[in-house]
Amino acid sequence: MGIEVDTAARGDHRLVRYPADRDIDPVRHSMARFPMARIPWARDHSTPSSLVFHGRSAGPEQLPLPIFTTSVAARIYPWAVKINLAEELLLLAYDDAGSLKISGQSLDYGLAGALLMELTLAGRVDVADKRVAVIDSRPTGDPVIDGALARIGTERRKPQDWVTRLSKGLRDQYLHRMVDAGVLRRDQHKVLWIFPRTHYPAATGAQAAPETETRQRLLAAVNGGGPVDPRTAALCSLVRAVRLEAVAFPGLPKRQVRERLRAISDASWPADAVRKAIEAVEAAVIAGAIAASAAAVTAS
Repeated sequence: MGIEVDTAARGDHRLVRYPADRDIDPVRHSMARFPMARIPWARDHSTPSSLVFHGRSAGPEQLPLPIFTTSVAARIYPWAVKINLAEELLLLAYDDAGSLKISGQSLDYGLAGALLMELTLAGRVDVADKRVAVIDSRPTGDPVIDGALARIGTERRKPQDWVTRLSKGLRDQYLHRMVDAGVLRRDQHKVLWIFPRTHYPAATGAQAAPETETRQRLLAAVNGGGPVDPRTAALCSLVRAVRLEAVAFPGLPKRQVRERLRAISDASWPADAVRKAIEAVEAAVIAGAIAASAAAVTAS
């Protein structure tokens, strides 16, 4: 039956077929020919020799977003699972047993902030006159990020307003996506046979490979002395905003980590406008997390 590689560029689908006896890796081939391709899902047909990988090219004028694969591709090609800022933050916030290590509300605001940072880095939104504005409405190819872009539309609201609005239901979307990708698994049980509880440990029982890569990248940034790439800098801003330092950098002095994270945030942006937008989003996440903590204390 052979191997089929289905790629798409600007909606123009092209199907490339290879005989089953050809020694070829369809994912690597697709990425080599279309380095900006996204692989949102893969399907295993009736025989092991047939795989179909559907991709979508972002186009040469668009900034690439990470490749995302679902469970079949993730199990066959675990190296191909690349995750975005929100997914990286999500994995950092859950320990190996699948328990959340920070308040749920803080994480929710952090995930919403990650969406805004993704859109900022992709050149889709900017913060002008203290309002988030769409400057490029083209889709990025990521359904969750594009959903946020569509919601922002022509509404000019403050970053904190969007952090609050976008945070609703966002964690569940990303947890579902990580489970579907084979990165996490969903464990449901009851405490005292009454109270339902759900944990999200790594699907393999060990730390998920994408999380390991994320932690290594963060550690290299904090232990280094110079500027880092914008995506890592954005993640550093999110870690600082939701107070995840102790979880992301176990064993390192918290004060030293926070000082280095602040230095990274001050010096790692390709343009001043990007820096200001990221700072505005970070401030919005911090404000939301503080308000949530205060509300929790008052309620108790």
